[in-house]
Amino acid sequence: MKVLIGIGVMLFVGLVMVSTAQAQFASTVIGSDRAGCDNDYDDANAVLGSPERLTAGWPSGTDYVTVFNPSWGADTNTWGSDQVFSFAPGGFITVRFASPVVDDALNPFGLDLIVFGNAGLISADWPPTTCTDPALLLGDGGGAIEVSQDGSTWFAVSALADALFPTAGWADAAHTVPSDFLRPVDPALTLADFDGLTETGVLALYGGSGGGVGIDLAPTGLSWIQYVRVTNTTVEGYVDIDAFADVAAVPEPGLLLVGAAALAVASKRRRK
Repeated sequence: MKVLIGIGVMLFVGLVMVSTAQAQFASTVIGSDRAGCDNDYDDANAVLGSPERLTAGWPSGTDYVTVFNPSWGADTNTWGSDQVFSFAPGGFITVRFASPVVDDALNPFGLDLIVFGNAGLISADWPPTTCTDPALLLGDGGGAIEVSQDGSTWFAVSALADALFPTAGWADAAHTVPSDFLRPVDPALTLADFDGLTETGVLALYGGSGGGVGIDLAPTGLSWIQYVRVTNTTVEGYVDIDAFADVAAVPEPGLLLVGAAALAVASKRRRK
């Protein structure tokens, strides 16, 4: 009986460990260039680690990061440190993950990488609770994304970095349940799907995701990558980047069933 319980527990712990191992964010800035950008967000290391859940309040204090309220804290407004990194046309940011980001069919929607920018949905009211109809984005600076295995040979992806979907630090409109920054938003959604929705409606479409631009590595022909570069290819305007995430894979149903079965058998024998 104890052996069976141990097997079941080990299976579930193993699944959690696999998910945790893939639950990572960019860990090193390899290079950056602001290309003359003159705003306050000049710390390239701001893109490392998890996206933000809290940001500077208006006009002071602390506020929640929502689809209507992107992170904008900076060391110049006494927030303590920059929360995003900005760069003008011609500028770029290159990061490295500590472990490879794998093209994994088990990932939600087949997406493998998430880039978090600083765009936000425009609200029809104040305080912001409801999208305009039609829905509109504010601060979507674009940004071309490239990926690489060695930091030398680069492959372009079609998605733009600072665009849909705005970061949501919380999975509920009360801002009490943290969102999942390792789960992408359904890529089939478009801006029009948010027309006139309340924050609750937007988050329902997000399905617990923390937002960001989801990327499938399959079209690049690469089975894995470890470097990501975002370049501002526009003629004007800034690109703002918050973070880069490796999507966490969903465990195979078969493994979950094996673990559940082991626990069920152990529980049944224990009751005898």
